[in-house]
Amino acid sequence: MAIYYGDGSNSNNARIVKFHKGTFTTKTSSTSTNYDIFNVDITPQAAGNWFHITGRVAASHSAGQSFYIQFLIDNQYIGGRTADSAASISRSLFMESYGNNHRSTASYNTYEGAYTHIQSSASAFNFKMRTRLQGGTQFFNYASSYDDTDRGKPICYYHILEMEPS
Repeated sequence: MAIYYGDGSNSNNARIVKFHKGTFTTKTSSTSTNYDIFNVDITPQAAGNWFHITGRVAASHSAGQSFYIQFLIDNQYIGGRTADSAASISRSLFMESYGNNHRSTASYNTYEGAYTHIQSSASAFNFKMRTRLQGGTQFFNYASSYDDTDRGKPICYYHILEMEPS
């Protein structure tokens, strides 16, 4: 049901029709170059709908290495650093090995990204949110040297707002 506003417009355009979401709360580590945190199929409510995608990864990684996240739709990079120079979907952090490495081992960082996708058909598409690690170990949902409740329990998540086109 549309909402009608004082200026005569209404909410029939660009309405949110579905909220897709996922969380990853597992504490784990990996030495893989890529780690798929989410790999989900999304079925649109209608052809031509827009999908505003946001995601966050909470992670730490080995000192002396670089780390960032990537978004893929149907195995095509839509954001993240790739060989074809696509814009980065998140910041990239390099933790220099210095002193006791406390900056990289005693904390986790959050890597966030956003992208809007338009699905021309009503067919399902595959969404992946993955990490890209350039050597070393990546630690998800905890700081590599600490895991205490005083620091909070981080999570990784994605939110996708499916909207009718405006």
